[in-house]
Amino acid sequence: GIRSSRVLSTVFSPRLKRNIRVTFEICSRGVKMLPALFALPITIASLLLSSCSHERVVEHRLTFAANPELGITETTLNDIVQEMNVIVQHPDYTWDAPCSQVRFVKSGTLVAKEDLPLAGPFDYQVKQFRKLAPSANVLLVSSVGCGNVASAAGCAHIGAEPAIMALNSPGYEALTVLHERGHNMGFPHSAESPTVDRQVAEQIGMRYMFWRLGQGHIGQTPRECEGFTRLTYPSIASARDTDSSSRLLAAEAAPPVTDRGESSIVRREELQNEAARAAGLTPRAYGVVAPPLLEGKLPFTEISELDKDDLESLRKLLRGTPNSYWLNACYVLAIVGGPEDVALIENALTRPLTASATTSLQARNPGQISKAGLIALKIGAADSLGMIANRISRLDPHAAQSAVDTLFKVAHIDQAGLILGQSQAAMNLSRSAQRALSLPQTETSRQFVARILKSTETASLRGREFAPLELEDITIMNLNRLELQKRDIISFLKQKP
Repeated sequence: GIRSSRVLSTVFSPRLKRNIRVTFEICSRGVKMLPALFALPITIASLLLSSCSHERVVEHRLTFAANPELGITETTLNDIVQEMNVIVQHPDYTWDAPCSQVRFVKSGTLVAKEDLPLAGPFDYQVKQFRKLAPSANVLLVSSVGCGNVASAAGCAHIGAEPAIMALNSPGYEALTVLHERGHNMGFPHSAESPTVDRQVAEQIGMRYMFWRLGQGHIGQTPRECEGFTRLTYPSIASARDTDSSSRLLAAEAAPPVTDRGESSIVRREELQNEAARAAGLTPRAYGVVAPPLLEGKLPFTEISELDKDDLESLRKLLRGTPNSYWLNACYVLAIVGGPEDVALIENALTRPLTASATTSLQARNPGQISKAGLIALKIGAADSLGMIANRISRLDPHAAQSAVDTLFKVAHIDQAGLILGQSQAAMNLSRSAQRALSLPQTETSRQFVARILKSTETASLRGREFAPLELEDITIMNLNRLELQKRDIISFLKQKP
C-alpha cells in the first residue's frame, strides 16, 4: 500500500503527488474530506482511495475475561471497543491529536470462567487472573480494591498488563478501558490528585489520562498517540488496515471539534446540569458521584466543596431506589456526612439483591443498576461504613457502634448470602466486611480484627463462620490497624498509596 508521498517523490509528477496527499487526508480524516476526492480523475481517485484499505495500523488486541455470573455479552464488548476507536481517532478539541494509525479490536470471544474473581484487592485479582485466564489481558469484575477504596472502577500497573476494571458507570465504560490501557502502555496521569479538572489547562484536565474521569475527558496528546503505536506486548501488532470503516464511522459519529476556552467549558456545564437534573442531584453532587473512581482515588477537594444542599440531594438519592450513583454517594457521606448518615449507608449495604436487578454487566441507563453494580455497591458500602464509624466514634459512639455491629453481622457468610445469594459474591462481601472492620478503631472492632488476624484458617467466632481471608486481605487489615492508631481516617486515606 501507499504509505508516504515523500518516499515516492522521485517517480511521481507534482500533480500526482498532490493527489496522493489528498488521499492521505481522506484516509486519516474520514468522510469530512470526501468532497476533495471529486476533484481527482476518476481512475486515480479509485486507485488511491483503495490504498486507504492497505494503510498500516497498530492493533491493540483486547482479550476480555470475566466470571459468567456477570452476564457480559459480546455485543456489549463490541460496543465498548467501537467507542474507544471513535474517541482516539477523532479530535474533539483543537489540541486533541487524532490517532488514525491506532485501532482497538476485540480478540476472540469472552473468556468466561466461574472461578475468576468478582471483587477483591487488585493484587489478589491479578494473581487469580493470570492463573485462570493467561490468554486474556483485560479482566472485567464487579469491583476492584485499589488505592484508598475497596470498590474502585479500574486499576492497572503503569507499564504492565493486565488491566482490571468494573464498568458500572454509564457513559464512562470506553473511557475507563482507555484510561487503564493507557497505564498498561506506560502513560502517567496528565495530573494527579487533588488537582481539579476545571482549575487546570484544558490540555491537562480534559484528557482521559487525567487522574479522574469526568464530563468531556476525551482528549489525548500526540505523545499518547505515539505511545499507543509501540509494539510493547504480544497483544499489539502491526497490521494492514483492510477495512477503513471504523475510521469513517468515527468521523461520522463524533461531535464537531470544540474550540478551547469558554465555549467548551460552558457546554460541559450545560450537559452536567442537564444530567444532574435528570438524576435529582445538584450539579456539584452529580459531578462527584457520576464519574467512576479510578485507581481508588477519592476526589477529596471536590467532596470538601459540597454544601448542605449538595449533601441533602445525596441523602434524598439514597432514600430512593438503588442506581449507579449510590456507590460514590456512600463514599461521599462517609467522608463528610454525620451520624445521621450511618443508617443510609447501612441500608445500602444490607438491602438484599432483588430479582429486578439486571443480569448484564452494564445498565446504560443511570436510573438502573446492574447486578455487577449492586455487588460493587455492597462492597463499597461496607468500606464506607467502616470509614464513617471511625470519623464519628467520638462524636456519636452509639452510631459508630451500630455501624460496627452491622459490619460484624454482614461479615458472616450466612448473612452475606441473604444479601447477595449463595455465591462467590457472598464470599467477597464477607471478606469486604471483615476488611472494613479494621477501619473504625472502636474497642469492639479492634477485638474482632485481633482475633481474625490470629486465625490461619476460616475464622469461627461465636459459632458462626466467616469467609477465609486471602493474604492480600490480611495485609490490608494489618496496615489499617497500625496506621489508624497514628492518624485520623481522612489523613490516612489521602496518604494511602
